[in-house]
Amino acid sequence: MKIPIKQLARGRARQEGELVALAGGAQALGRRIGSIGPAWRADIVVLDVDHPDMAGSRGDLWLDQYVFVAGRRLVKTVLIGGVKLVDDCALCARAAIVSRYRKVVARIAGKAVI
Repeated sequence: MKIPIKQLARGRARQEGELVALAGGAQALGRRIGSIGPAWRADIVVLDVDHPDMAGSRGDLWLDQYVFVAGRRLVKTVLIGGVKLVDDCALCARAAIVSRYRKVVARIAGKAVI
């Protein structure tokens, strides 16, 4: 999508500026990212629109609510490269991560000199 700089400078729409930034980043990296389509990598974050911090959110205010108010509390689902890592606000692999963490801490503690 090509948008004349003059239109962006007049404040046409924040979404258009974000789309231009995504496309420019993808082009600079030489990667098929920044868009949703066949054979494009998809990293997607789904926010919980029913969260109390989203009350009264209209139009583009959802982004402000996420960034400046609720942050990670709003994250309901995360897909990276099409693989679901967070589901219903919880890490899908939490048990495996905790298990590995405990093993590493135990190994480090066993090597510690007191």
